[in-house]
Amino acid sequence: MHEEKHYPRPPLVLIVASDEWLSLSVETLFSPRGYAVLRALSGAQALDRIRQVSPDLLVVAKDLRDCRGVDLCRRARALGSSTATLPIVLISPTAWTRKERMSALRAGSWDAVSFPIDGEELFLKVDNWVHARIAADVARERGLLDEATGFYNTQGLLRRIAELAAGAGRHGRPLACVIVSTDEGGAVVDLQSSETPTRSSDSAVTFAETLRAAGRASDTIGRLSESEFVVVAPDTDTEGALALAQRLKKAVESSSEVQSSRVHLRFGCYAVPDFRAASIAPTEMLIRAGVALRSADADANPIRFFDRDVDYRN
Repeated sequence: MHEEKHYPRPPLVLIVASDEWLSLSVETLFSPRGYAVLRALSGAQALDRIRQVSPDLLVVAKDLRDCRGVDLCRRARALGSSTATLPIVLISPTAWTRKERMSALRAGSWDAVSFPIDGEELFLKVDNWVHARIAADVARERGLLDEATGFYNTQGLLRRIAELAAGAGRHGRPLACVIVSTDEGGAVVDLQSSETPTRSSDSAVTFAETLRAAGRASDTIGRLSESEFVVVAPDTDTEGALALAQRLKKAVESSSEVQSSRVHLRFGCYAVPDFRAASIAPTEMLIRAGVALRSADADANPIRFFDRDVDYRN
């Protein structure tokens, strides 16, 4: 008897088939088992959806309207590290020859099955593959997060800002970075460290919750140290970065935690109106915002922007 796996989230299967009957037949296998189903009619559409949603399983028809299933396997594997562990099953309405099965496996498929399908046998394999992929994704995601706040740690932040910068550069959009500090020390932007903050005080967690509530859903928030947090804001220019810093400042100062204690708030900001034209590395945004933070004064001028006329490398 098939033993159902328990997943932290519904696994997503992408079914790629140009034939409607074949697509629906495969969907009826997965839907009753708790899988979320996404469909594609061609290899080109499938590749777009793999890039967009990163499915947990790919089921591909032997023949598609624009390519063969084995060709889609190769192209999917070539997309990058996210597809290296993606289980791929090729499916055919007729029996596979040994030569065809070997070709499918060489192309990167994990199995090649045909109708009539033994559902119990198929899911004994598929569930194990998908469970392992999701567990690896969860472990990797946890490794990129600060345990106390749920924000990105330094490594997670570097990965996320690279993703946001790639999108902003592709479309010529603005991108902003704001570092928030709650003490009088200088900014510590250690991009080589993978360590999380050693302390997780109640005040830091409360401060984090305030930042989360004040930020936008599209913003990425990271934690650099016990007292320093980063907000990376897509589609945000210099004026938007100033408005973001002012909004965060107002939200933090209005919190009961701040009102009951003396917190020195400082903000270091850096923004570019067009990341494609800026010609800088994503990490440079963090460094420049950190430089701006060093020149901020909690009382006189708590919000500072990077001054490009200052030689900050000396």
